[in-house]
Amino acid sequence: MLNRSFLFILLMSIFLLAGCAAQQLRSYEMSGFLRNYAGFEPGGEGQPNLVYLNPGRDLRKYNKVLINHVVVYFNPQSENREIDPVQLNQLTEYFHQALVDALKDRYPIVDRPGEGVLRIRAAITDVEPGKPVAGAATTVVPVGAAVSLIKKTTTGSNMAVGRASMEIELADSLTGARLAAAVDRLEGGKKVVSGKWSAIEEAFEHWAQKLRVWLDKERAR
Repeated sequence: MLNRSFLFILLMSIFLLAGCAAQQLRSYEMSGFLRNYAGFEPGGEGQPNLVYLNPGRDLRKYNKVLINHVVVYFNPQSENREIDPVQLNQLTEYFHQALVDALKDRYPIVDRPGEGVLRIRAAITDVEPGKPVAGAATTVVPVGAAVSLIKKTTTGSNMAVGRASMEIELADSLTGARLAAAVDRLEGGKKVVSGKWSAIEEAFEHWAQKLRVWLDKERAR
């Protein structure tokens, strides 16, 4: 009887966790950047909100990283799709640099695939442009468009971004096999990024540091 009760509780726990993961996954505006969202589960304390971990992963053999250009996906339900193209480049440039800064002291950054090279793909997703500033140069971005990093730009004091989330994938640079992936958004209920550049810097640095801490722990297993 005890064994049956324990088995019933275990199964119910598994079903509840699965339901919780599915509910959390539906609460996000999935951009399609990661293509496959199967197998994601709620992250634990200090982890991204949703994570996928390949059961056969072995991060210990990766000691270098290749970071793809960061891309941006806009929220298709956003009423406003105007954004300064310079600011758009700033978004991708700063997130890319935040990843480099968080990893480079332990994981050399390389520019081509190879043995022991971990490929990092990252996207700023669910972006909802803020109210445009009168007289500022803007460009209308098609719904659901992905915009790649184009060029380096100078940093402004304000960003016309209302909210954003992040999706990231770690894969073997030679085979493309996914080792881990994550979806994360800023803490505090809504996916809010304030219009101040300093707040956006903090968000990108926060995500980059989360990745560094997780990668260090994985390689120490």
